[in-house]
Amino acid sequence: MTNVLTAVPPQQTARDVRGVEALPAWLAEIERLRAARAAHFFVLHGNVADYVYDGALPPYRLLTYLVRYLRAHGYERVGTFSISDGLSWASPEGAAPGGSAPAPAAVSRRSGTLIEELRQLERALVATREVPTAVVIEHLDFLVPASASAQDRDTAAAIEILLRLALNDGLRAAPVAVIGLARSLEAVAPALADTIGAVAVVAAPLPDADERRGFLTYLAAPANVVGLAPLAPELSLDTVVNLTQGMTLGGLDALNRLARMSGEPITSEGVRAHKTEAVERQSHGLLEELEPRYGFDSVGGLAYVIDYLRTVVAHVRDRRLEAVPKGILLAGPPGTGKTLVAEALATEAGFNLVRLGDVRSKWVGETERNLSQVLRLLLELAPVVVFVDEVDQAVGRRNEGWDGDSGVSARMFARILNFMGKNEHRGRVVWIAATNRPDLLDEAMIRRFDRVFPFFVPGPQERERILRVMPKITGAAYAPGLELTRVVEATEGLTGSALETLVRRAVELADGSPLTEAHLLLAADDYKPNHDPATYERQSLLALNAANLFSALPAEPDLPPDLRALVEAMRQSRSAAPLLERLRQLRCS
Repeated sequence: MTNVLTAVPPQQTARDVRGVEALPAWLAEIERLRAARAAHFFVLHGNVADYVYDGALPPYRLLTYLVRYLRAHGYERVGTFSISDGLSWASPEGAAPGGSAPAPAAVSRRSGTLIEELRQLERALVATREVPTAVVIEHLDFLVPASASAQDRDTAAAIEILLRLALNDGLRAAPVAVIGLARSLEAVAPALADTIGAVAVVAAPLPDADERRGFLTYLAAPANVVGLAPLAPELSLDTVVNLTQGMTLGGLDALNRLARMSGEPITSEGVRAHKTEAVERQSHGLLEELEPRYGFDSVGGLAYVIDYLRTVVAHVRDRRLEAVPKGILLAGPPGTGKTLVAEALATEAGFNLVRLGDVRSKWVGETERNLSQVLRLLLELAPVVVFVDEVDQAVGRRNEGWDGDSGVSARMFARILNFMGKNEHRGRVVWIAATNRPDLLDEAMIRRFDRVFPFFVPGPQERERILRVMPKITGAAYAPGLELTRVVEATEGLTGSALETLVRRAVELADGSPLTEAHLLLAADDYKPNHDPATYERQSLLALNAANLFSALPAEPDLPPDLRALVEAMRQSRSAAPLLERLRQLRCS
C-alpha cells in the first residue's frame, strides 16, 4: 500500500487532506450521507483502482487514499477486508516510515473460512460499535459476484452477513462505516447492490479536467522525481488535458513514464493512441474511439443534411442545448456518406467521436455489465458523438434475442432506449445511427431520433460536388482547370465511396502527376460496379419512407430523377401510400 508514483519528502506526505469541499466527489458524497446518518454501508463502484490526487497529498491508489483519509478524520480503527487476507487493521501510527500508506497489521490472516472471517468482521463491528470504526472491503464484486448461482451457499451466506451489517440500525447510529469497492455495480450481487435505503451506492467516476490538470501539474513540479516528459511543440498542458478526457490518472502516469523512458516528447498521436486503447479496454471492446479528421467542407453534396447540422453546431456553441438533437438517423444504401457526416459533426462541434459496436455479439453473462460500463463511459467522454453503424444489427429489436438469454436482449434494448431518451443527456451525448434497412428497426428506436435523413445514390450534381472535395479526402492533386463534366457522365450510378475508390485509382494511373480528365476517365473505365442496383433502389425507397420530415429531404434538383414524382405525390396526399405502393411493386417484380 505504498505510493508508487514518486518518492516524496516526508514533510509532504505528513500533510493532512483538505476539507470536504476539496474532496473527490465520491468521497464528499460518502461524507454527506454518513454525516446525515442516511447510510453506513456503501458500495463504491467504477474507477476504484485508479490514483486519487486532491492537491494536498501526493497521488495514492484509491484504497490507500481512503484508508489514510479515514485514519486522519476521526476513525480510531480503520481496517480492510479481502478474500485473500481476511480482516486487517491499519497500524495505529497511521503511516509507515518514509511516507508509505498505513501498514496493515494482520488480525486474522485467513485463520478460518471466508464465512468465518465475515462473521468475525460482523462481531468486531457490533461488539465495539461505540469506537469510531471504518472497514473497506476490497473487490466486493469478487466476494459476492452477481454471476454466482442461487445454489452457491458460500456466496449466499456472505450476502446474508453483509445484508445484516447494512440493515443494522444500531451500526447506522454508531460511528461506523463499511465501504465496499467494486469495478462494476452490475458485477455485485443484486440482493446487496439493490437494497435501497440500507446500502448507499456511490459512483467513482473517471477524473475530470481539473483533476487531470492538477495531476499533470503535480508531475511537472520541480520537486517531483519522476517529472513530466517534454511536450511536443504543438501541445500545451491544456491541450493534453482536453485530449486525455476518458483516461484514468494511472493511464496518464503510464503515458508519461513511457515517454520519459523513450526520451521522446509526448505527442498528440501518442496521447490518442493511449486514449483509444483505454476507451476500448474500459468498454470491453464495445467502443472504438475515432479521430475526427474532416469537417463540413469535406462533405460533397448532402446540403440538406449539412445545413441542418450547421444549425446544430450553432446551438452547441450558443449553449442552447435544448435545441440539440438527442439522435439523428441516417438511412440509405452503403457508401453514400453516412459515416463521413457523423465525423464532420464531431469535428465542427468539437465533440469526441466513438463508434459503438454490436452490443449483442458479446457473451450473454457479461453483456449487461459491459453495456452499463459503456453507458457510464459515454457520459465520462461527453460531449460525444456516438456513431452506430448498421444500427439494425448492432442493437436489434425488442422482440429479438438469443436463444435462452432469459430476457437479456430485451433488458439491454430497454436500457439503450432509456439512455438515449433522457433529456439531461441532450447536448452532451448525440447519437448518430446509420442503416440501410430502417424497416428492421424497432419503432421505439426510430422515435428516439429527432431527424431521420434519407441518403441516396448521388445524382449528377451531387457526384460533381463529391468529386470536387475528393482532394481533401484522398490527398489527390487536381490539374488546374480540371473539367469534370465527362467524368460525371461516366460515373452514373456510383456512390460516394465508389467515387473515392475511382479517384484513388486515378492517382495510381497519374503516377505522381496532377489528375487530369484523362486519368479520371481511365479510372472510371476500369471501375467495375459490384452492387445490385435493384437492392440499392429498394434501400433508397426504405430510407425515403423512414424520413420523418419533408425538410429532411434533398431539394428537388438533388433528388434522384425517379424519386421526384414520388415525393411530390407524397406531398400532395400527405401520406406514404404512393411510396408503399412502389415498394410493393418492387417486391413483386
